[in-house]
Amino acid sequence: MLSASQIELIRKNFSFHIESKEFHGRRLEHKIANIRMEDFSSASVELRRFYGPTRVIGAPIKPQCLADIKEYEISLAVPQFASMSSAAVVGFSAVIDSDDRLFIEGIDSASGREQILAENKLGYHGLVLGDVNEDNQIEVTYARHKDIESISSKALFLHNVEPGNYGSFLLRVMPQLAFAAEQKIEFDCYIAGARSSWLSESIKMLGLPERKIFQVNEVSGVVFDKVLAISGVYHEGFLSSFYRKKMISLFGNIDAERRKIYCSRSLSALARPSYRVMKNEVEVERFLRSRGYDIVFPETLSLSEQIRLFRGSSHVIGPSGSGMVNCLFATPGTNIVDIETFTFNIRQHAKIYSSCELDYSFLFCTPDDASEGNLISSSYVVDIEALESIVE
Repeated sequence: MLSASQIELIRKNFSFHIESKEFHGRRLEHKIANIRMEDFSSASVELRRFYGPTRVIGAPIKPQCLADIKEYEISLAVPQFASMSSAAVVGFSAVIDSDDRLFIEGIDSASGREQILAENKLGYHGLVLGDVNEDNQIEVTYARHKDIESISSKALFLHNVEPGNYGSFLLRVMPQLAFAAEQKIEFDCYIAGARSSWLSESIKMLGLPERKIFQVNEVSGVVFDKVLAISGVYHEGFLSSFYRKKMISLFGNIDAERRKIYCSRSLSALARPSYRVMKNEVEVERFLRSRGYDIVFPETLSLSEQIRLFRGSSHVIGPSGSGMVNCLFATPGTNIVDIETFTFNIRQHAKIYSSCELDYSFLFCTPDDASEGNLISSSYVVDIEALESIVE
């Protein structure tokens, strides 16, 4: 796969009209691909209700982030399988088949294409996408295996824009696995962005067959007999009824007394001292302990332990991050306080909580550096009085 820095390097220094070129020990391939058009005309549609937060404390840096966080009806397409013959995975979310048709979920719509191309310019997807021409073709440059041309297998491709991100796994990959289990689809192996413990646990948990797991960067450009991909599973965080019920059914009812928990990011602050550090987290934890909250560190737990923890919680408070995505396992009515600083994921987070029928609120904090390039990573301080007002 191509890293963000390699994608930038290719854009700056290489012509898009190369056919094959050695690059960092791999072979770069360039193709003019036809965009694969998905036919959802006969697909079922599910209508769900989206609603806003119970309370908003503090002011977001960009107030417009709350503009469409209100009650309305959302239309969700039911997932579908795409089956591609003599196809190769060429990116974390991309497949090219024998007719040079490109599959990336969402790229067949104008809005989805705009988002995908914007993400790609930021280094996502693991390949380089060029311009789309009037014939609905797109330039694609990707790294491929130098020695292995093909593998005779039928692969289930678990596409994901952010393969190493736990929250993205829960929202993008686990729904694909749940749908594959429900449909009892047959395949010989998995292709995934990351061969993680979460993936292995989910496969067992959902009753899927244990098969070989190839990482995308191990088989990029390698042709498989068939590649199966699932589209229509990601709706900017809004869970389908099917996926939500599946997650709630895991492990059945939790009989123990429900807990109040605070999802700490203090371990992350040690590992990544320049990324979204809550400077007074010790003070926040001390205050919440005095109000009966247990301090938990989701990243130290297995997937099944995290599911049990959030299923058994009545109140959850935490700073925005992958740990809080575990709220999709919480029971309806669970009280959520999401501590936020940057604003471009607010709608996604609201959709997670709303689709899970949770009683959620936002507590906005002011970042130390609100400039465009540093907003997401800026450190911040939580106003304890504001926190107290929302907890009480």
